[in-house]
Amino acid sequence: MPSPALIVMSWSKLSLVLVMAILLTPVAITAADLSGPVAIISNSIDRPAATKLQKALMGMGIDAEVRSPEHYDESFSWAKIVVVLGGHKAPEGIGKIVGKMLTDREKEFLEKPYNGYYFFRRIGKVPVVIIAGNTRVETYEVVDTFILKGLDDLRRFLANKIVVIVPPY
Repeated sequence: MPSPALIVMSWSKLSLVLVMAILLTPVAITAADLSGPVAIISNSIDRPAATKLQKALMGMGIDAEVRSPEHYDESFSWAKIVVVLGGHKAPEGIGKIVGKMLTDREKEFLEKPYNGYYFFRRIGKVPVVIIAGNTRVETYEVVDTFILKGLDDLRRFLANKIVVIVPPY
């Protein structure tokens, strides 16, 4: 029979392996976690990023439609989630939409070269995600980040768990 010290040492190693496995297991986002339809509001400049996001969502079984900024207000009548691509200085109406939702600090962050991030808000009961970068390049890159990480943050936001998103200022 093994000694008690050997049993304790083996048990602690097994515990460490189990904890590491749990911590390193990626969280999969499925259609059950998020539901559509999703309205993706984009100007012509960020249309490639909008199309990329739409394809990713539809690949998960979530209905998503890309619309121009003039359809922003009406999207609240049919969409369960509204995503706006572009920041407060974006043309074609996006800046006017987003400028009201971002804080001064968030605006300053987006104005710095190479910066970009996603932000969560609620308008009434509808969650709104703002995905923006300093330029169209950063906005496109933030879409990648949102697909990989932000969807999980959105799931927690929708579950009313407190999520504090702090860009690296």
